[in-house]
Amino acid sequence: MKVYSVNRAKKWLNSFTDYEKTTSYSYTADYFNLNRIKWILKKLGQPQDKFKSIHIAGTKGKGSTAYILASILKEAKFQVGLYTSPHIVSETERIQINGEKITYQEIAELVSIIAPVVTDLTKKTKYGIPTFFEIYTAIAFLYFARKKIDIGVIEVGMGGRLDATNVINPVVSIITTIGYDHTKELGNSLTSIAQEKAGIIKENSIVISASQYSSVDRVIQKQCKIKNAKYFVLASCSGKAKLCRNTFYFKKLISDINGNTFNFYTSTSLRGCVGATLVARQLSNFVVEKYYLPLLGEHQIINTSLAIAAIKSLPLQIPENAIRQGLKNIELSGRLEIVSKKPLIILDGAHNVESARVLKECIKKTFKTNKIFLIIAMSSNKDIKGFGNILCPVASKIILTRFNAQRSANPNKIKEILKKFTRKIVVASDLKSAIEKAYNMLSCNDLLCVTGSFYIIGEAKKTLKFLPPLLKGD
Repeated sequence: MKVYSVNRAKKWLNSFTDYEKTTSYSYTADYFNLNRIKWILKKLGQPQDKFKSIHIAGTKGKGSTAYILASILKEAKFQVGLYTSPHIVSETERIQINGEKITYQEIAELVSIIAPVVTDLTKKTKYGIPTFFEIYTAIAFLYFARKKIDIGVIEVGMGGRLDATNVINPVVSIITTIGYDHTKELGNSLTSIAQEKAGIIKENSIVISASQYSSVDRVIQKQCKIKNAKYFVLASCSGKAKLCRNTFYFKKLISDINGNTFNFYTSTSLRGCVGATLVARQLSNFVVEKYYLPLLGEHQIINTSLAIAAIKSLPLQIPENAIRQGLKNIELSGRLEIVSKKPLIILDGAHNVESARVLKECIKKTFKTNKIFLIIAMSSNKDIKGFGNILCPVASKIILTRFNAQRSANPNKIKEILKKFTRKIVVASDLKSAIEKAYNMLSCNDLLCVTGSFYIIGEAKKTLKFLPPLLKGD
């Protein structure tokens, strides 16, 4: 067996197509299927079967839900593997055990094992060359198996049905809020997108879904019936519950710059209720817990409640204190992350219409500032018009730029799309120039938000370290 150095392993990994960084491909079942990853994992001894798992799909919130789950399970004294994508600064963020990232040396060791298998795959089968994501998924599963984790929290990369992670047999599957994203690959209707997401549902499993559009809910219910899966729904106690059988409820109490406080209601005794009015009359049937979460944005109450619902559905004993401590200790990079308070600078990886709407609401409700400046860089395959339609009206000035990847949209082309919503736009050639332009306009009572992609968030984290902390008006 060839032993790979770190540099050689990086070079080998980067030789495979990374579809997170390019848009020039056709998403068809002829190529995007599970044949390659299944073949590789079989040759590696089926490492994905060596640990329990939780699988998370959805359009928004799946990364946050994954991190929250991992934090709670860690506090419950389990060895917890976490596999997420994309990364923000380093590829090592994608694979973690109890909050500790895999090292590049460990990646190199695993590449030494996997590389010969990949070579055999390309020589002995007609499945084609694997993708970067497929290989990295194999690395994650092999790493978790070798480290003998108790449970893995696995986030879907894209879609679900054809995603490389969809080879696990999870204890619980979670489907977060579904909306429009990756329409080129997953379809232009919510129904077609939901069918791809619901592809993670397995036989006789437990499925927990956020409250969805009725068309989406019908797709998930149908798939659960086909797979004989037990279906739980999360709903707001202050609104109409679409499906109340086996339903978890949450109720917002406080949401401000310090985080969120909410109630969580657990019951499987209600059958056929028609909405929150009936829930209110039968609260005695619920176990009610009050939780505090330091993350910003009301949407995180939904993500956290999905995580708690999964915890309460697991065939494991998870003490309440582990849930509370796990929430208290959670840190999420690039999700309404405050990196400066005077002036207020936040980083948020919003990259589709749904996440733009969440970001807008949080800016309006949570932050008290004079002017709002946005630095935006987006992938060319995103709904730039829909994104801008939501965020442009709240901005005093928008600075458009690009991130360092092939799929980054040309900022001048973004400007042509967004100028129908606002004329307060300037263009910068790169992020450093964009931040410097913002620095020349900001005062200490203003807000600057860097958004549009997790790739620009990663660059911002690096760039901000090397720029002066004091701004005009300090």
